[in-house]
Amino acid sequence: MQDGGPGVEVLGVKMGGGRGGRDGALSSQLNGDWREWVLCEDSRDEVDRLAFRARPDVPLRELFVTAPNSEDIRYAHPSQPVWLGYGDHTTGPSRSRFGRQWMYTPPPLVFPFRADRGWSGVAVAADSGQNLFSSVSYEPVDDRTFEVVVHYERQRHVGPGTARLMLAAREWSSPAEVVASYARRLRESGAAPSPRRSPEEWWADTFVCTWGEQCNIQNEMGANGRKSLIEHPVVSYESQANQMRWISHLVGQGIPVGVVSTSDKWQRDRYRLIPDAGRYEDLAGFGRWNHAAGRHVIAWWGLWSVDGAPREWCICDGDGNPLSVDPGNAEYRQVVADDVARLLSPSGYDLDGFFLDFTARQAPRPGDGPAPKAGIELLHSYIALVHGAAKAAKPGAMIMTHCPHPYFADVTDVLRLNDWALRRPNIVEQASYRRQIAASCSDWLINTDNWPMYDIDQWRQYLRYQPEIGIPASWFTHGVFGEGDRKYGEFTPNDYAVWRETWVSYRKRLGLPELGGDA
Repeated sequence: MQDGGPGVEVLGVKMGGGRGGRDGALSSQLNGDWREWVLCEDSRDEVDRLAFRARPDVPLRELFVTAPNSEDIRYAHPSQPVWLGYGDHTTGPSRSRFGRQWMYTPPPLVFPFRADRGWSGVAVAADSGQNLFSSVSYEPVDDRTFEVVVHYERQRHVGPGTARLMLAAREWSSPAEVVASYARRLRESGAAPSPRRSPEEWWADTFVCTWGEQCNIQNEMGANGRKSLIEHPVVSYESQANQMRWISHLVGQGIPVGVVSTSDKWQRDRYRLIPDAGRYEDLAGFGRWNHAAGRHVIAWWGLWSVDGAPREWCICDGDGNPLSVDPGNAEYRQVVADDVARLLSPSGYDLDGFFLDFTARQAPRPGDGPAPKAGIELLHSYIALVHGAAKAAKPGAMIMTHCPHPYFADVTDVLRLNDWALRRPNIVEQASYRRQIAASCSDWLINTDNWPMYDIDQWRQYLRYQPEIGIPASWFTHGVFGEGDRKYGEFTPNDYAVWRETWVSYRKRLGLPELGGDA
């Protein structure tokens, strides 16, 4: 076939299961900077994978990994497989569902590679509504040949408009430029949305989530051999009283806190948006307390949880055991819409948006019965449900996710860089890497996150760097228990002075309004 990039020949596609299957027919077309190969026929049978095979005319040197991982591996050797999105949950830890690279779920499904001097790339795309697969992988076949494999959670018919292969028709000077060109092509073709953003001013304000303080307490408990962490789980320290105490402490240090998030577990049941009265005795009052000081409040929500959910609203395994809630269930969708409206409505709890987490915990749909949405489409549908209900209840509500695939641009207002790998001393390198990927995919605002930290010195270094790449954020208020050095470092007066100066300067640069004191 024709070259799709600098010296890359597409050999064909296998449609089927495992390494077997039959050959599929492809046609290609040059579209701007990318040549795209699409299926010419509907499959006669249902398949669970498409394997596009290609051969460059010169050896690949390295691949850029667009899915951050806890090993902090950013460049892969072409002799190694690279998985993006949902890993194959049947083949062990290294390929589990999102596995060790759940920080971006899903990431942009593109494999930038360097074959000679510049950067080129190979990617996967699908028409809007056809992202029914759960992952894609780069898999070497031999020294000169590789496959890009599209993995479906269940067998299904595939054809024109479903997954297609993209090969860059030019080179760029950096992998981030490859990712940006891929995202542009998705938008131009209608495979990803082009939202007209009108961000609220407060979305970019300084951000605090107190999960780090909860972890500090648990770590100190764990350091005492006579304490049982079963009796002191980290979520037990999330409460209205603790939140108000920790936020008041920061405000007392002159730290301008603009946005506050609840943490895990403020809910009675994790699948619902109803406060646990034993932890948040007056959630509406908590909102008023923050609003009176000029702060906004968003609710943390770990998606997919079956905690307390009726079995009939869940995706279950073959034995009927619930794996995750099913956002395709009509009754559950209505419950979510009602819960969101009550949480954000001025006549309800009057909160201001959502911090959506745990997107990696999606369960595969079973192979029996109709499943109009699966894979990436099901996750997008879930977040779109929350996004739509939130905007209906409060048009200025903010939705934060860690889903940087361009397909999620219409349901994400703020993109969170997510948890950090415990590598020292390269927090700035990690943050720059993740920010490049996220900023290449859409124009969403970027929340910089800062949990976990290797030690307090890493926290100090990152504090100064955060305003350069996005919204300054802290998961800590009193100190840092280093997840790497296993030591607790309490913030000093100088730490608070630098923090105060950094966040005040950031807010002045953006022209954000003055905040009130503790209410």
